[in-house]
Amino acid sequence: MMPKLRVLRALAPAPSRPREQKALARRMLAPWVPQELVMPYGWQHTIAADLIDDPYLTAEKKKQIKGVFKDLYEFTTNLMDRSQEKSEKLKFIEDGHRKHIREEIQKRLDLHNELDQLKKERTQETWRFKSEIRNLEKENAELVEKNKKISKAYKELKSTLQKKENMIIDLKNLVYHGADDVKRLEKVVQDTSVQFHDAMQEIKNMLEEKDVIQKELEEFKTAAQSIVEMVEFPVVGEAGELSLLEKLRAIPQKVASYISEATRMIYKKELVNEGCPNAEKTLEKQFSPWFKKHPVSEDGVQVDASVVDDLRGQREAEMQQDESGDGEDETIWQYMSDNEDLPIGIPTEDDDDSDYEYI
Repeated sequence: MMPKLRVLRALAPAPSRPREQKALARRMLAPWVPQELVMPYGWQHTIAADLIDDPYLTAEKKKQIKGVFKDLYEFTTNLMDRSQEKSEKLKFIEDGHRKHIREEIQKRLDLHNELDQLKKERTQETWRFKSEIRNLEKENAELVEKNKKISKAYKELKSTLQKKENMIIDLKNLVYHGADDVKRLEKVVQDTSVQFHDAMQEIKNMLEEKDVIQKELEEFKTAAQSIVEMVEFPVVGEAGELSLLEKLRAIPQKVASYISEATRMIYKKELVNEGCPNAEKTLEKQFSPWFKKHPVSEDGVQVDASVVDDLRGQREAEMQQDESGDGEDETIWQYMSDNEDLPIGIPTEDDDDSDYEYI
């Protein structure tokens, strides 16, 4: 408490007479009424008489006034103390209320945060529940579809079992009524076994014949190879040598070419020995008609049967002339002159029909 308040409290009247204090305060607050004025000597201003000897300034009045002031001081001090105490209590209460309000606000904020968290969790749970519901609906649809398939399979299985039972019944009936069929089938199986044995024996014989044919083929191949080796064949391009079959097919042409060349050389030699003039032209004239009729190929000229028959006829005619005994020996030149239109030889590959001229 302040020092001044302590002094006022010490000087304040005792609060033992509250009624007197009220009466004194009422008299002091009463309106002032002017009374008789006193003018002392030498003073320029008048003074009221009651101011000189104031009846209120008696010792009793002073004591009363001091008591009133003491009571007023104590009242004021008590009022100030109580006001301060009330202020402190109000401040304490206000601080408590503010603290309580802060706590309530913080609590409300916490509750609001918890509410937001709960809303967020509730939203997440709702989304998760919706997702689980969708998954469950999908699984339910799959299970329904699976159940339909199982039901369908069960119906099919039931139908299959019924068919199986019917087939078993039919099989029993067949076994019961098919004894003759079984015997007939046994006979067919027995006949089939015999036929199979015969077929196997026939296959064995065919294999043996095949081995014999293969052996003969090897012998023919060896013989053909020996024949082919007698003829000289050129290499055909990049493909290498000809096969054995191609060589065998070419042998008649090679032989015909060889015979033709040998015949030509023999006739030419005989014509020269007989002193035939223009032997070469005569020989070409004899060979030219046949050459035009049978052109030369790349592999030689094939021998015509008509040429052989003509040569055989000429030979028989010569023999008949020898047997007639006319005593005249016909020379080769005379024979060639008499048979100008008859072809007597086969041209070779080296001849060119573009160079032939008729005499």
